[in-house]
Amino acid sequence: MNQSTVEGSTLGIVEHGRLVTAQQLLDAMDLETHLTYVMVEFFQRFDVLLTPTLATVLPRLGEYDPHEYMTPLETFATSSRW
Repeated sequence: MNQSTVEGSTLGIVEHGRLVTAQQLLDAMDLETHLTYVMVEFFQRFDVLLTPTLATVLPRLGEYDPHEYMTPLETFATSSRW
């Protein structure tokens, strides 16, 4: 797997994932389960959760380079500028 077979942002996420330990993965899965229960409780009280979809206008067509290597943080920052 390299930049000629996957997008740069995907490659960055794969490389980051290889640094995650088994314990970190299990801890994240536990947190995900906990958050699921939190959301179940929320939706027992409310019918809708309203959130903004984008904080900024979309980038212009061609601005995103799928071959550019990006870390997970850079990928997130690119798609969710605040």
